[in-house]
Amino acid sequence: MRGKGGPWPVQKGPDHAGVGAVYLSRSTKRKGADPVLEYDFVSLDTDWGTGYSLFGGVRIDTNGHREVIAQRAAEGWRYVGWLPTTQRATGQIDRIDLIFEREVKRG
Repeated sequence: MRGKGGPWPVQKGPDHAGVGAVYLSRSTKRKGADPVLEYDFVSLDTDWGTGYSLFGGVRIDTNGHREVIAQRAAEGWRYVGWLPTTQRATGQIDRIDLIFEREVKRG
């Protein structure tokens, strides 16, 4: 199966704490040339904090993101970034995914 946006084969990996991991390899022709990377996603709810606005709160608060990043780093994962996964029509982000990667050891 090919991943969207690139020539990398995508394979679903084992679940990590209820979150599916994805394995990506840039090269299938040259063995050992490029690392195989494993990606993991952790979902977090956001809180719109306090303050007045016609559309809700005026800032986004996430709870536990630092702890999750520190825990994953201790497990060998590297924080890559975040992506909004649930967003209202007004632009408010209700849920985000933290994205982590690590190199998969071959052999």
